[in-house]
Amino acid sequence: MPPTPPSNKLLLPSRDEWSKADNETKRANVSYVLTVIGTILTVVGLYFGLYPFFTSHQPAPQSYDLSQHRRGEFLDLLSVPPGAHLDTLRIGCVNWSEVSCVAAGRFMILLSEAGWKFDGAQVHRMEPTIPVEGVSIVSRSRELANLPEVPPHMGRWAAMGKSAAIIDMAFRFMDNGVHYSRDPSLPDNMLGIYFGPDIVTTSLFSTEEKSTRRPLITLLKSGLLVESYCSRWNNWFCASFQQFWESSVSGYLLSTFSGAARDEWLTASNFGAGYTSTKMEKQQNFLITTSLGVAGFQQSRANP
Repeated sequence: MPPTPPSNKLLLPSRDEWSKADNETKRANVSYVLTVIGTILTVVGLYFGLYPFFTSHQPAPQSYDLSQHRRGEFLDLLSVPPGAHLDTLRIGCVNWSEVSCVAAGRFMILLSEAGWKFDGAQVHRMEPTIPVEGVSIVSRSRELANLPEVPPHMGRWAAMGKSAAIIDMAFRFMDNGVHYSRDPSLPDNMLGIYFGPDIVTTSLFSTEEKSTRRPLITLLKSGLLVESYCSRWNNWFCASFQQFWESSVSGYLLSTFSGAARDEWLTASNFGAGYTSTKMEKQQNFLITTSLGVAGFQQSRANP
């Protein structure tokens, strides 16, 4: 409640009124005005003191949040060109978590809109050996099949294909970390995307890192289009298409990254004349590792 002014106050008097007022009235008037000013300053101080607290403690979105903005961002990051040579996806959830299964269904619809193919139009309910929160990218990891088992906390490093890389990058750019695991029951050319209980998002890239690396994802997808065409028709149009794409990547690297990055790209691009699958694989691996910001990140840690 604001302070109540005592009787016979002058408040904001003229010079004549002030000179005619007695000392008691003057003191009451000054005291009231100072009280009002103090109250206002206290309220303003509390506002500016508490505002940062409330704004900095806004809850972060859950990783499975697909509100309109986040869904649009996810769709753009996960979209792939028609005919891209990518793995078939198996979408799964933990059997005892309805939240994970609902999220798996929603992301399956989103991935379908983005152009991915699936192992049946269904979400597979499963009992993971070691349940984890959030999203897990699961592969067969054939190269690990005959190796001795290791303790669960160690895991092993296995090759990350371009399908896993695109999905990994999309989730990372949306501040959703991913786990890696292996499932020997998966067929060749199939990738598991398994959903566990939901978690809060955590920033994995700075705003600047996102703005500089995101075009690399677009360039990688353009490379998938080159690969799709040139693997069927290795003709003059393929050569022109490939040259234009390689020049686009070189130009972006030269304008944004260090000269070392461009030199590494040119080395990958000069691997053999014309289009070859080996050359394209080297180019794709370079774009994947650069966009993730970790050299050699195509080697991902797969837990048992």
